[in-house]
Amino acid sequence: MVLRKRAASRAARQPGSRAHLDEVASPPPVSADPPAGASFDSTCAQTSAAAVPSVLHQIWLGGGTPRWLRLLSLLNARYVLRPTRHLLHYDVAPADTFEWQCACALATCVQARPRESVFDQRLADRAHVADLLRLDLLEAGGGMYADLDAYALRPFDAWRRCEQPLVASFGADERKLNNGVLLARAGAPFLGAWREAYRDYRPRDWDYNSCNVSTRLAAALGPGAIHLAKQLGPLPRYRTRAGYLRHLAGAPVAHLTGARHQWRYRDVQRYRLMARIAGVGLRAANASADEPSPLLRRCIAKIAGACWARGEC
Repeated sequence: MVLRKRAASRAARQPGSRAHLDEVASPPPVSADPPAGASFDSTCAQTSAAAVPSVLHQIWLGGGTPRWLRLLSLLNARYVLRPTRHLLHYDVAPADTFEWQCACALATCVQARPRESVFDQRLADRAHVADLLRLDLLEAGGGMYADLDAYALRPFDAWRRCEQPLVASFGADERKLNNGVLLARAGAPFLGAWREAYRDYRPRDWDYNSCNVSTRLAAALGPGAIHLAKQLGPLPRYRTRAGYLRHLAGAPVAHLTGARHQWRYRDVQRYRLMARIAGVGLRAANASADEPSPLLRRCIAKIAGACWARGEC
């Protein structure tokens, strides 16, 4: 977030952009700090049927150079979740920078052909393109999906074995589904119903179809169709450093939604949260039996040397 502040400020000046809408939206309410030793275990019923495939999908659209904080998401996913396949889907190939080389060393980069319209309406925001691309990818082959501001801290294995065909992140404070972390079996019926709901696509309301409609759809279809996992939800807004550290000590993921909000930037900076998050991924990388390539070794060293990974900024 330190590295994104200036770019986010420029983007936020564009009316109607997702950055602009993030900036002007109200911050979430302050949550009570979790108690010491709070449980973040899965609460879904487990199935003896085949688990969600060990395939992780992440998305990078637009052709820009990914920043190192985004690459940390790839690193944590690779070494904490240890998926059998880890795919970074992009539409326009970025310049061949060291950052992009690292992205494709941490994951397998795959060029995608995302849809540009839905039900004869052109998708007005790149975020909406990504919203639909993840549904298409999961419906076709199943697997896991994580935004690049979601940082894995523990394996997702228990949620991969939920009896429901779809598991979605749920923001307990805002009481709505968040599509930044999803796990699905191929052909999960909820995904098709979710896409069908885009007949009422609202291009100027960036989370209407991705979060608000899907929350109502979950209520309508019931718990047999989808498991809403608050343990996978966005990192709440806590009052104290202890609250954040207790959350990070037990949660399976730190999803830093609202990255452009002043409250989020302030708390991440003040409490040096990125050092805690990076520490999980870097320790997992160091403990891995896989021998990294020279390029991957350089990428890991670059992330480890960042001031935010060292708790210095």
